[in-house]
Amino acid sequence: MVVTIGMLLIVISLFVSSFFWDFSWDGQWYHQSAIYNITDGWNPIKEPIRKFNKNNDLSIVHFPKGSWYFAASTFSAFGFFEAGKALNFIVLFVLAFFSYDVSRKFNLNKLHSILVAVLLVFNPVIWSEIATYMVDQLLCMYLTIYLLALFSLIKKYNFYHLLIGIMAVIGLINVKFTGGVFIFVFSSFGFLYIFFKKREILLKYIKIHIISAVLGVLVFGFNPYISNFTERGNPLYPILGSKEYPSRLEQGFDGNEKHETPKNMQKRAFPIRFFYAHFGTPSNAPYDGKKNAELTIPFVSTFSSWDAYRFHETRVAGFGPFFSGLLLLSLLYLLYYIKRNKEKRLLVLCIYGALISSLLISKHFWWARFAPQIWFFLIAPLILGLFFDKNKKLKHTLIFATIVNAIIVIYIHTAWEFKNTLKFQKELSLIKQENKEIQVGKTWFKKSIEERFKVYDIKYTFVSRKKLKQKHIKKLSNVPKGYPGTLMYNNK
Repeated sequence: MVVTIGMLLIVISLFVSSFFWDFSWDGQWYHQSAIYNITDGWNPIKEPIRKFNKNNDLSIVHFPKGSWYFAASTFSAFGFFEAGKALNFIVLFVLAFFSYDVSRKFNLNKLHSILVAVLLVFNPVIWSEIATYMVDQLLCMYLTIYLLALFSLIKKYNFYHLLIGIMAVIGLINVKFTGGVFIFVFSSFGFLYIFFKKREILLKYIKIHIISAVLGVLVFGFNPYISNFTERGNPLYPILGSKEYPSRLEQGFDGNEKHETPKNMQKRAFPIRFFYAHFGTPSNAPYDGKKNAELTIPFVSTFSSWDAYRFHETRVAGFGPFFSGLLLLSLLYLLYYIKRNKEKRLLVLCIYGALISSLLISKHFWWARFAPQIWFFLIAPLILGLFFDKNKKLKHTLIFATIVNAIIVIYIHTAWEFKNTLKFQKELSLIKQENKEIQVGKTWFKKSIEERFKVYDIKYTFVSRKKLKQKHIKKLSNVPKGYPGTLMYNNK
């Protein structure tokens, strides 16, 4: 029965992911290009350094490739490129069922176990990127699964939970460089809690993490970690560099600061960035016609601003329009919880110590996509309340409001993904029906666009945007409106 359900969920994941096309900026810029090149025969283990396209070589060659391997294998097996995103949905199902199972292990009733699963699964970062080849959503889910396995280990040893936790660590290390850093931070605070509360499993805890790290870095992560070290002198290149190959930051270039941060948040201290990002009106500044983040009163939000959730990486109020107000109420509830459960103070200290420490690693961790664990600041007190607080009315009200806040983001973004997929496919079909060669303005997404035109048998030539016939330019819906990178073309 379990095997049958598992196979059914994999089939559902393949079908759902195949329907939605990836319109994310980073997905089209380098993730898709990397997957296509691996499918075409590039072996990153045998050939760690290779030239592709000068505007995204650095990312393709040196970044973690775990999700790319899965996508390339799926594409090769089924012949449909978008099916490679099935990994997102498979891991989502794992997170949902695993969170429920761990909650039951802690003797929560079925309803409360479901609520824990919903609070964890409804992280807006997951749903903003689940239909894309971006990897922040996978980072978020792997990290959550790892933390659940950590709590399971502290409660009582379970081989299957342990195995899932180890796989989550391997996934984290090989989906994004920050995955390994987050593992170090959260496992360090887990070490402190176990040292004071359950010292008898301390040695086992250390051994498990050593084994997981070795598998994640030396085996599954040979490229990029070992390859980067041997080829560029630092396993985390180009985030960190060496004397011969300095990092982008050491070369004086910070793309996230220059191009991705609202103007009034640039060159500001992290607390100010964080405050603007999570106590502001939903927007995607510095894009979509806005330069600056705008502060707003908690729980005050306009329907029109919610359109910002069509983006895959909403910068301001990325966790929902009411996140700021709910966060304040949740922290007040945490104080109430600590007062009533003094024996849980060390647990709360370790949880929030890990969360705060994980944000101090980079000045760019104000952004929801870079630090999806910010969601835990809100839901951690609510989950703790389900375990240890008998005041049902208070905690259930906060949980209901939190779920509604998340649903707003999920609905708006999923609806946009659905409509834009159909719209883009229609645009390509119309070009195909005309059966004329088109001129396409040069784009950052060259490989992605080439492959999509190939599917529709569209004849094209790339030209500079200056050479396009300005009076007859047409646009494709390949990125959310308000972003640069809209593909422009006209008939030759």
